Amino acid sequence: MAFERIGHKGDIVAVDGNSVHIMIRQETACGACSVRRLCPSSESKEKIVEVEDGNAAMYHVGQEVYVYGTVGMGRKAVIMAFGLPLLLTLIWIPLAIVVLHLHDVTAVLLLLMIYGVYFTALHLLRDKFSKTFIFKIENT
Repeated sequence: MAFERIGHKGDIVAVDGNSVHIMIRQETACGACSVRRLCPSSESKEKIVEVEDGNAAMYHVGQEVYVYGTVGMGRKAVIMAFGLPLLLTLIWIPLAIVVLHLHDVTAVLLLLMIYGVYFTALHLLRDKFSKTFIFKIENT
């Protein structure tokens, strides 16, 4: 399989040592539509991405760059954010209702607590994941 990548154009907002901070704009599919101002469903978000780069000194604030990661990173992120919580749901709800004989509302409230623990664990392990999810930059 060829090296496939997913990326965004962004503007450098800071260069600090070997770190380059890049502001990217994430837009919905309709974000580029000419009537998006009239549409309540169009949405865009600005995010700051920190990229470690040994050549950080060659970049400057305001420069437009391309930030990218691999398709595999994207798949892993989707699995962690959506796939595993779905799997937890599919396992927990039948277990709680059929095996443990919990009331529906109780089972769902406990599921929300399980989600809280799961996403807190992801947050606490973010430094470990930053070594797995490595972004790269290049000039546009």
